[in-house]
Amino acid sequence: MATINSARWVRRFIWLVITVVALWSLAWFAASRWVDQRVVDTIQRLGERGVDVACADRKIAGFPFSLNLECDETAIVTVRGTERLDVKNVSAGADLTNPGRLTAQLGAPLVTYAGGQKLEIEWASLSGLVDATFDGGFDLSQLDAVNINALRGDVGFTAQAVNIRVSPLRANRETIPLHFDIAAGDLTLAIANKKPTPLTALTFLGHLENGYSDLIERRVSPRELLSNGAAVDVETLLIEVPDGGFLGMKGPVSIDRSGLISGEIKIGILNPDAVSKWAADISPQMQQVMAGVGQAVAGMGREDAIGPQQLRTITVKIDQGELRLGFIRLGTIPPLR
Repeated sequence: MATINSARWVRRFIWLVITVVALWSLAWFAASRWVDQRVVDTIQRLGERGVDVACADRKIAGFPFSLNLECDETAIVTVRGTERLDVKNVSAGADLTNPGRLTAQLGAPLVTYAGGQKLEIEWASLSGLVDATFDGGFDLSQLDAVNINALRGDVGFTAQAVNIRVSPLRANRETIPLHFDIAAGDLTLAIANKKPTPLTALTFLGHLENGYSDLIERRVSPRELLSNGAAVDVETLLIEVPDGGFLGMKGPVSIDRSGLISGEIKIGILNPDAVSKWAADISPQMQQVMAGVGQAVAGMGREDAIGPQQLRTITVKIDQGELRLGFIRLGTIPPLR
């Protein structure tokens, strides 16, 4: 009798498993059709707004535990035709056990013509992770790229590895918090065919003020965004350069239409010789500014923390690129182009 009851329970369990698997499969395929239709609707709505999106060989994959949208070729073109983005092998989706966590992998290269100038980015691998929230915000927790190379005009950027982490974003019309770290064993910046300028690491923490509607809704350029009244409140900008040098700053800054910076900020330096040597690789003008700051820091600086690093700091005023410590002119910061 016990054997018969055991056999019945086994059969019931097997049928239960089969039923659950069948229902799960039906639910997954129904969800995949719903997601695919939402993608079609989104592409149509963007087209009505003047943005053409092409997703070649689109398919929904990931059965049974995730939903992933995959495109072999992706292109985004504005109606004006001056802004275009092309990227290969896009895969983005979410695990059904945690649908708010979105992951994405992109295949190189990415080519964009924003502003009429070509930007091309190559990488060995690139992946991102986004945690969506119910209030419309999101947390871009991590972005990883290996062997990345970027070129726009005469400005090039190369790095063995880039890791960017962004703090939780609760986007509103007043403030967008920003936080990222870039760390690499061989991070270089080449400008106008000059020799590469090494940069060991960079940390930024700050807030973009009064720019949400321009950035998200009107999709203006960063230059136009800042010149329309937006400003950046820099809590931490820390650059580590070769030979043990650090350059840091914090404070509110704004940029006018010509690219000139204004604001009252705290600047700190550790190992001025290393920072001056690094600045010389950028431009003689930059070296002159860093030399003046280094002398002022050595003579009048006070110990203070910028991010995790203790530096000797001074408070300076920048008025349309003119850097001053009281009545002492330290140099001129070239406009951001």
